[in-house]
Amino acid sequence: MKKYTYDKLLELLDTLIEALFILAGQNDQNATNQLIENIKAFVTNIIDFIACEGDECLELKNELQSLYNMVDDENAVFDLNEFQNKILEFTAEIYSQNYRPDLLKFEDDFLQYVEKLQWISNDHCIIIFSTNTPSGSPDFTYNVAQEICNLGTKINLADKFRASYVAIIDSGKLLAENICRGKSLEINGTIENMNVSVKSIGFECTDSNYRYSGASISFDNEEKVILKPGEKLHGTRGIAFIVYDRAKQEMIDFTLFDTYSPDLPCKRSRSKKIDEVMPG
Repeated sequence: MKKYTYDKLLELLDTLIEALFILAGQNDQNATNQLIENIKAFVTNIIDFIACEGDECLELKNELQSLYNMVDDENAVFDLNEFQNKILEFTAEIYSQNYRPDLLKFEDDFLQYVEKLQWISNDHCIIIFSTNTPSGSPDFTYNVAQEICNLGTKINLADKFRASYVAIIDSGKLLAENICRGKSLEINGTIENMNVSVKSIGFECTDSNYRYSGASISFDNEEKVILKPGEKLHGTRGIAFIVYDRAKQEMIDFTLFDTYSPDLPCKRSRSKKIDEVMPG
Protein backbone atom coordinates (compact mmCIF):
# COMPACT_ATOMS: atom_id res chain seq x y z
CA MET A 1 0.00 0.00 0.00
CA LYS A 2 1.25 3.45 -0.86
CA LYS A 3 1.87 5.73 2.09
CA TYR A 4 -0.52 8.41 0.86
CA THR A 5 -3.17 5.70 0.25
CA TYR A 6 -2.78 4.66 3.89
CA ASP A 7 -3.03 8.28 5.06
CA LYS A 8 -6.20 8.76 3.00
CA LEU A 9 -7.62 5.56 4.47
CA LEU A 10 -7.04 6.87 8.00
CA GLU A 11 -8.83 10.10 7.06
CA LEU A 12 -11.81 8.16 5.68
CA LEU A 13 -12.03 5.92 8.74
CA ASP A 14 -11.87 8.91 11.10
CA THR A 15 -14.78 10.47 9.24
CA LEU A 16 -16.70 7.18 9.42
CA ILE A 17 -16.20 6.82 13.17
CA GLU A 18 -17.29 10.43 13.71
CA ALA A 19 -20.47 9.76 11.70
CA LEU A 20 -21.18 6.64 13.77
CA PHE A 21 -20.88 8.60 17.01
CA ILE A 22 -23.36 11.15 15.62
CA LEU A 23 -25.67 8.29 14.66
CA ALA A 24 -25.47 6.83 18.17
CA GLY A 25 -26.69 10.12 19.67
CA GLN A 26 -29.35 10.84 17.06
CA ASN A 27 -32.98 11.01 18.22
CA ASP A 28 -34.79 12.31 15.15
CA GLN A 29 -35.96 9.34 13.07
CA ASN A 30 -35.89 11.12 9.71
CA ALA A 31 -32.40 12.43 10.37
CA THR A 32 -31.36 8.96 11.54
CA ASN A 33 -32.63 7.31 8.35
CA GLN A 34 -30.80 9.82 6.16
CA LEU A 35 -27.58 9.43 8.16
CA ILE A 36 -27.80 5.63 7.88
CA GLU A 37 -28.04 5.90 4.08
CA ASN A 38 -25.07 8.28 4.01
CA ILE A 39 -22.99 5.96 6.20
CA LYS A 40 -23.84 2.94 4.03
CA ALA A 41 -22.74 4.82 0.91
CA PHE A 42 -19.57 5.99 2.66
CA VAL A 43 -18.71 2.45 3.82
CA THR A 44 -19.21 1.20 0.26
CA ASN A 45 -16.82 3.89 -1.00
CA ILE A 46 -14.16 2.87 1.54
CA ILE A 47 -14.51 -0.81 0.59
CA ASP A 48 -14.07 0.14 -3.08
CA PHE A 49 -11.07 2.33 -2.15
CA ILE A 50 -9.20 -0.58 -0.52
CA ALA A 51 -10.38 -3.28 -2.94
CA CYS A 52 -7.13 -3.22 -4.95
CA GLU A 53 -5.01 -3.79 -1.82
CA GLY A 54 -5.92 -7.50 -1.72
CA ASP A 55 -5.13 -9.58 1.35
CA GLU A 56 -3.44 -6.65 3.11
CA CYS A 57 -6.86 -5.09 3.80
CA LEU A 58 -9.01 -8.23 3.77
CA GLU A 59 -9.81 -8.18 7.51
CA LEU A 60 -10.62 -4.49 7.40
CA LYS A 61 -12.85 -5.04 4.37
CA ASN A 62 -14.72 -7.83 6.16
CA GLU A 63 -15.19 -5.66 9.25
CA LEU A 64 -16.56 -2.82 7.12
CA GLN A 65 -18.94 -5.20 5.39
CA SER A 66 -20.19 -6.40 8.80
CA LEU A 67 -20.67 -2.76 9.80
CA TYR A 68 -22.69 -2.13 6.64
CA ASN A 69 -24.96 -5.07 7.46
CA MET A 70 -25.45 -3.92 11.06
CA VAL A 71 -26.28 -0.34 10.07
CA ASP A 72 -28.70 -1.71 7.48
CA ASP A 73 -30.48 -3.85 10.13
CA GLU A 74 -32.44 -1.67 12.56
CA ASN A 75 -32.59 -4.56 15.06
CA ALA A 76 -28.85 -5.18 15.10
CA VAL A 77 -26.88 -4.46 18.28
CA PHE A 78 -23.68 -2.59 17.50
CA ASP A 79 -20.78 -1.85 19.86
CA LEU A 80 -19.21 1.35 18.52
CA ASN A 81 -16.21 1.21 20.87
CA GLU A 82 -15.43 -2.36 19.85
CA PHE A 83 -15.57 -1.37 16.18
CA GLN A 84 -13.26 1.57 16.80
CA ASN A 85 -10.74 -0.68 18.59
CA LYS A 86 -10.80 -3.17 15.71
CA ILE A 87 -10.19 -0.36 13.22
CA LEU A 88 -7.18 0.77 15.26
CA GLU A 89 -5.83 -2.80 15.31
CA PHE A 90 -6.26 -3.27 11.56
CA THR A 91 -4.65 0.05 10.65
CA ALA A 92 -1.76 -0.61 13.05
CA GLU A 93 -1.19 -3.99 11.38
CA ILE A 94 -1.22 -2.43 7.91
CA TYR A 95 1.34 0.13 9.09
CA SER A 96 3.64 -2.50 10.60
CA GLN A 97 3.51 -4.57 7.40
CA ASN A 98 4.64 -1.59 5.31
CA TYR A 99 7.06 0.13 7.66
CA ARG A 100 10.08 -2.10 7.11
CA PRO A 101 13.31 -0.11 6.51
CA ASP A 102 15.28 -3.38 6.62
CA LEU A 103 13.57 -4.59 3.43
CA LEU A 104 14.74 -1.67 1.29
CA LYS A 105 18.04 -3.32 0.41
CA PHE A 106 16.20 -6.30 -1.10
CA GLU A 107 13.89 -4.25 -3.33
CA ASP A 108 14.84 -4.10 -7.02
CA ASP A 109 11.64 -2.64 -8.48
CA PHE A 110 11.81 1.15 -8.82
CA LEU A 111 8.20 1.94 -7.96
CA GLN A 112 8.13 -0.50 -5.04
CA TYR A 113 11.39 0.97 -3.78
CA VAL A 114 10.14 4.54 -3.81
CA GLU A 115 6.88 3.40 -2.23
CA LYS A 116 8.83 1.85 0.64
CA LEU A 117 10.82 5.09 0.97
CA GLN A 118 7.56 7.00 1.39
CA TRP A 119 6.73 4.90 4.44
CA ILE A 120 10.04 5.53 6.23
CA SER A 121 10.88 9.06 5.07
CA ASN A 122 9.67 10.70 8.30
CA ASP A 123 12.30 8.82 10.32
CA HIS A 124 15.28 8.84 7.97
CA CYS A 125 17.56 11.02 5.90
CA ILE A 126 17.24 10.38 2.15
CA ILE A 127 19.82 11.68 -0.30
CA ILE A 128 18.91 11.56 -3.99
CA PHE A 129 21.31 12.41 -6.79
CA SER A 130 21.77 11.71 -10.47
CA THR A 131 24.84 10.49 -12.25
CA ASN A 132 25.24 10.95 -16.03
CA THR A 133 21.47 11.40 -16.56
CA PRO A 134 18.38 11.09 -14.35
CA SER A 135 16.10 10.20 -17.25
CA GLY A 136 15.91 8.86 -20.78
CA SER A 137 14.05 5.58 -20.35
CA PRO A 138 10.63 5.26 -22.02
CA ASP A 139 9.52 3.67 -18.76
CA PHE A 140 10.55 6.68 -16.68
CA THR A 141 7.35 8.57 -17.41
CA TYR A 142 6.06 11.72 -15.75
CA ASN A 143 3.82 9.67 -13.43
CA VAL A 144 6.66 7.34 -12.47
CA ALA A 145 9.00 10.25 -11.75
CA GLN A 146 6.23 11.91 -9.76
CA GLU A 147 6.50 9.10 -7.18
CA ILE A 148 9.85 10.63 -6.16
CA CYS A 149 8.06 13.96 -5.69
CA ASN A 150 5.70 12.20 -3.28
CA LEU A 151 8.73 11.96 -0.98
CA GLY A 152 8.70 15.76 -0.81
CA THR A 153 10.80 16.89 -3.78
CA LYS A 154 9.46 19.51 -6.19
CA ILE A 155 11.23 18.76 -9.48
CA ASN A 156 9.83 16.04 -11.74
CA LEU A 157 12.85 14.39 -13.37
CA ALA A 158 11.09 12.67 -16.28
CA ASP A 159 12.32 15.16 -18.88
CA LYS A 160 15.56 16.28 -17.21
CA PHE A 161 17.82 14.39 -19.62
CA ARG A 162 21.56 14.58 -18.80
CA ALA A 163 20.99 17.07 -15.98
CA SER A 164 22.86 17.25 -12.67
CA TYR A 165 20.47 16.82 -9.75
CA VAL A 166 20.65 16.62 -5.94
CA ALA A 167 17.97 16.48 -3.25
CA ILE A 168 18.24 15.97 0.51
CA ILE A 169 15.20 15.00 2.56
CA ASP A 170 15.44 14.70 6.34
CA SER A 171 12.61 13.51 8.56
CA GLY A 172 10.14 14.03 5.75
CA LYS A 173 11.22 17.62 5.06
CA LEU A 174 12.96 18.79 1.90
CA LEU A 175 16.17 20.51 3.03
CA ALA A 176 17.78 21.07 -0.36
CA GLU A 177 17.05 20.46 -4.04
CA ASN A 178 18.77 21.76 -7.14
CA ILE A 179 19.17 20.90 -10.80
CA CYS A 180 21.19 22.25 -13.73
CA ARG A 181 22.35 21.37 -17.23
CA GLY A 182 25.89 21.62 -18.52
CA LYS A 183 27.48 22.08 -15.09
CA SER A 184 28.16 19.87 -12.12
CA LEU A 185 26.15 20.50 -8.98
CA GLU A 186 27.36 20.28 -5.39
CA ILE A 187 25.47 20.58 -2.11
CA ASN A 188 27.19 20.61 1.27
CA GLY A 189 25.44 20.96 4.59
CA THR A 190 25.08 19.92 8.21
CA ILE A 191 22.03 18.27 9.74
CA GLU A 192 22.56 18.47 13.50
CA ASN A 193 25.78 16.45 13.95
CA MET A 194 25.73 14.91 10.46
CA ASN A 195 27.77 16.43 7.63
CA VAL A 196 26.55 15.77 4.09
CA SER A 197 28.36 16.41 0.83
CA VAL A 198 26.84 15.47 -2.52
CA LYS A 199 28.12 16.15 -6.04
CA SER A 200 26.12 15.35 -9.16
CA ILE A 201 27.78 15.30 -12.57
CA GLY A 202 25.54 15.26 -15.63
CA PHE A 203 26.65 13.89 -18.98
CA GLU A 204 27.12 17.31 -20.54
CA CYS A 205 29.12 18.87 -17.69
CA THR A 206 32.14 20.82 -18.89
CA ASP A 207 33.38 22.02 -15.50
CA SER A 208 34.47 18.67 -14.04
CA ASN A 209 37.24 16.20 -14.78
CA TYR A 210 35.04 13.43 -13.37
CA ARG A 211 32.34 11.48 -15.17
CA TYR A 212 30.46 10.11 -12.17
CA SER A 213 28.78 11.68 -9.18
CA GLY A 214 29.77 11.25 -5.55
CA ALA A 215 28.47 11.61 -1.99
CA SER A 216 29.68 11.40 1.57
CA ILE A 217 28.15 11.41 5.05
CA SER A 218 30.10 11.89 8.24
CA PHE A 219 29.45 12.25 11.97
CA ASP A 220 31.82 14.43 13.98
CA ASN A 221 34.35 14.17 11.13
CA GLU A 222 34.23 10.37 11.13
CA GLU A 223 33.31 9.31 7.61
CA LYS A 224 30.51 6.75 7.40
CA VAL A 225 29.54 6.64 3.72
CA ILE A 226 31.63 7.79 0.82
CA LEU A 227 31.60 7.57 -2.94
CA LYS A 228 34.31 9.76 -4.39
CA PRO A 229 33.44 11.79 -7.49
CA GLY A 230 34.79 9.93 -10.49
CA GLU A 231 34.34 6.45 -9.02
CA LYS A 232 31.58 4.34 -10.44
CA LEU A 233 28.43 3.53 -8.56
CA HIS A 234 27.01 0.04 -9.04
CA GLY A 235 26.09 1.40 -12.48
CA THR A 236 27.17 4.42 -14.53
CA ARG A 237 23.95 6.40 -14.95
CA GLY A 238 20.59 7.03 -13.35
CA ILE A 239 19.29 8.08 -9.94
CA ALA A 240 21.00 7.06 -6.73
CA PHE A 241 19.43 6.83 -3.27
CA ILE A 242 21.25 6.88 0.04
CA VAL A 243 18.99 6.13 3.00
CA TYR A 244 20.42 6.88 6.43
CA ASP A 245 19.17 6.45 9.98
CA ARG A 246 20.60 9.47 11.78
CA ALA A 247 19.53 8.28 15.23
CA LYS A 248 21.50 5.04 14.84
CA GLN A 249 24.17 6.58 12.59
CA GLU A 250 23.55 3.65 10.30
CA MET A 251 23.08 3.37 6.56
CA ILE A 252 19.92 1.51 5.55
CA ASP A 253 20.63 1.32 1.83
CA PHE A 254 22.62 2.77 -1.05
CA THR A 255 21.47 1.89 -4.52
CA LEU A 256 21.18 3.16 -8.09
CA PHE A 257 18.35 2.78 -10.59
CA ASP A 258 19.24 3.10 -14.26
CA THR A 259 16.49 5.48 -15.31
CA TYR A 260 17.92 5.63 -18.83
CA SER A 261 17.34 1.96 -19.66
CA PRO A 262 14.03 0.11 -20.18
CA ASP A 263 12.47 -1.34 -17.01
CA LEU A 264 14.62 0.96 -14.81
CA PRO A 265 16.99 -1.81 -13.63
CA CYS A 266 18.40 -1.70 -10.11
CA LYS A 267 22.21 -1.70 -10.01
CA ARG A 268 22.66 -2.63 -6.36
CA SER A 269 25.27 -5.30 -5.65
CA ARG A 270 23.55 -8.30 -4.08
CA SER A 271 26.66 -10.41 -3.71
CA LYS A 272 28.30 -8.22 -1.06
CA LYS A 273 27.33 -6.46 2.12
CA ILE A 274 26.34 -2.83 1.65
CA ASP A 275 29.48 -1.57 3.36
CA GLU A 276 31.65 -3.57 0.96
CA VAL A 277 30.25 -1.95 -2.19
CA MET A 278 31.18 1.52 -1.00
CA PRO A 279 34.42 2.52 -2.73
CA GLY A 280 36.75 3.95 -0.07
